[in-house]
Amino acid sequence: MKKISIALLVCSTLLLTACSNDKSTDSTSKQQETKSSQTKESSSTTTTSSISSSATDSSSTTVTSTTNSVTTPTTAQEETYEQLKQRTLQSTPADRANWSNKEWEAFGMALSENGLAMDDAGNIITQAQKDQLDSNNQAQQQNDDTTQDISTDTSTLTGFVNVYGMSPAAYKVQNGMSIEEALRSTPRHMKTSGEIQTGYMEYGIE
Repeated sequence: MKKISIALLVCSTLLLTACSNDKSTDSTSKQQETKSSQTKESSSTTTTSSISSSATDSSSTTVTSTTNSVTTPTTAQEETYEQLKQRTLQSTPADRANWSNKEWEAFGMALSENGLAMDDAGNIITQAQKDQLDSNNQAQQQNDDTTQDISTDTSTLTGFVNVYGMSPAAYKVQNGMSIEEALRSTPRHMKTSGEIQTGYMEYGIE
């Protein structure tokens, strides 16, 4: 009877020990699962935080880049008035075909300040050369006007003298006619005042 009791006691002890081991194993397994879950959640949170931080940094960088682009635009260097005058002095007549009023104004100022001018062809020359050209043109114009006023009509005394350089009576004498014959054969309006006086005094020609 005692043996049976001892055997039952040993069995009970073994069962309790087994149950205790199972509970310990279950508890350990649950603790591991809990830790694993916490680790995943922590990793997920860290990843999300990292992505959020990266997106924020990227957005901040984009905003900063955009702001810098807006606040610091590239500005083209503008030509000063002095540079404009110097540029116009280097121009050719072809360059001036499409000039603005400002360019012509600067060109005129540059010419005046440097004692320069333009000839009729649009070439840049000195003011002295321009004055000489104007003087020559004026003299030529006067010669042209005078030439147009000179008569070449040989039926008049003035025209005959302009063409032959002498009166008709003198021309006849030069070509072999006597003075009296020349004066008598020449109309009165074609004689000089001296010839008329000579013809009257010496030959009685009226």
